[in-house]
Amino acid sequence: MKIELHRKIEGTIKTLAIKREGRNYYAVFTTINDIKVPDVENTNPVGIDLGLDSFVAMSDGTKIEKPKFMRQKRKKIAKWQRIVARRKRGSKRRNNAKQRLQSAYTEAANQSDDYLHKLSTQLVNSGYTSFAVEDLRIQNMVKNHRLAGSIQDASWNRFIQMLSYKAESAGLRIEKVDARNTSKTCSNCGNIQEMPLSERTYICNRCGMSKDRDINASINILHRATTLGQRGSHAQGDMASAIQQESKSRIEELRTDKTHPLRDAVIA
Repeated sequence: MKIELHRKIEGTIKTLAIKREGRNYYAVFTTINDIKVPDVENTNPVGIDLGLDSFVAMSDGTKIEKPKFMRQKRKKIAKWQRIVARRKRGSKRRNNAKQRLQSAYTEAANQSDDYLHKLSTQLVNSGYTSFAVEDLRIQNMVKNHRLAGSIQDASWNRFIQMLSYKAESAGLRIEKVDARNTSKTCSNCGNIQEMPLSERTYICNRCGMSKDRDINASINILHRATTLGQRGSHAQGDMASAIQQESKSRIEELRTDKTHPLRDAVIA
């Protein structure tokens, strides 16, 4: 079968799946590639806060907006939804209208994916050595019906997924941290205070620090990832010390127990 090849296939082809979206069919190849992952020292970590006001806010002060593709297509989508509703079920004209409706959804999704791919690639190639992000629970967040549409349009999980596999291929690390109170905590003194969504500047009641709400959250995310890493290495060190101490105690016990069958082997 003839296909329109969007890019050269690299590696050994293992599987092929045929996918249909609207009127179009796609051939999806899965390949195996031998990629040598470089060893990168973590000298320039960055925290990332994902939001609705700014799509990405970073601990170095960078803020990036994302075009609202689905919102821009809503009029076209609503038009074809009305047409589908008016046409007779099972008719050819209704099926054609449904395909046009699907095309409008697909176009918006493709625009969003294209933007997320370009942004994630840009971040991976920007000189950062690790990324700290929130461990978001999207299913719980969309229960807020006023924000559900905006949250789904933002595609946070999709972006984190793209950033993760691209970063790992480049030898960079992704750290996911607890998302609780990252926007309510002062990145300077650790004070926690209420922050309604309408307030876009964090002004600390304790130390007086004033900082953009999203930038403040991204700094807290980076702090949590750094603390988590330090705790991990400390925990490993503590565990190693405990094992060594237990081993010494066990050997000393064997030395003093004249009836133990392994006493001679230990003394030797």
